[in-house]
Amino acid sequence: MRIPVPGIHHVYNALAGIAAGIELGISPEKIIEGIEEFSPGKMRLNILNHNGLKIINDAYNASPQSMELQLMF
Repeated sequence: MRIPVPGIHHVYNALAGIAAGIELGISPEKIIEGIEEFSPGKMRLNILNHNGLKIINDAYNASPQSMELQLMF
């Protein structure tokens, strides 16, 4: 399974989603499909490549802590 957003903290988000899905009786295949198809909203974890530079646009309500975690990616 691939989590399509950067940042180790999103592993924990995915694990919480997996646990919730199992508790609700959702099949493992559907849970994996949902995680792999996740797409962040506008200005949330949008990764842009420009002239060899990686730009992470997480400007919507970004906190210093969230930016630090993204830069660890």
